Amino acid sequence: MFCNADFAIVVPMANEEPDFNPFVENLISVLDSLKSGKVYLVVDSVSKDARFVTILETKIRNLVDAYIRGYSEAFKNDHDIIIEMDAGMSHDPSAIPMFLHELLIGS
Repeated sequence: MFCNADFAIVVPMANEEPDFNPFVENLISVLDSLKSGKVYLVVDSVSKDARFVTILETKIRNLVDAYIRGYSEAFKNDHDIIIEMDAGMSHDPSAIPMFLHELLIGS
């Protein structure tokens, strides 16, 4: 599958250690199949995958601050679509193609 939209995913990463690896592995699989996408992780460590932009932020007090910081970074990079996800596996990365399909058909 190929997605011609420039989309971003904003993911705050707080207390997500147990779910981090399965979540990121699933995201990588989806990004590979779509051949597109950039993920903005608001975390306290550095990702080595170029599709994952690590945002080191020491002033985050809560989840809202993390989302705002991630959205700010994604907006600066002028993506067509920004998707918000939770890394605790309550949001399934395999649903991203469906969201993109619906968003692109509706626009």
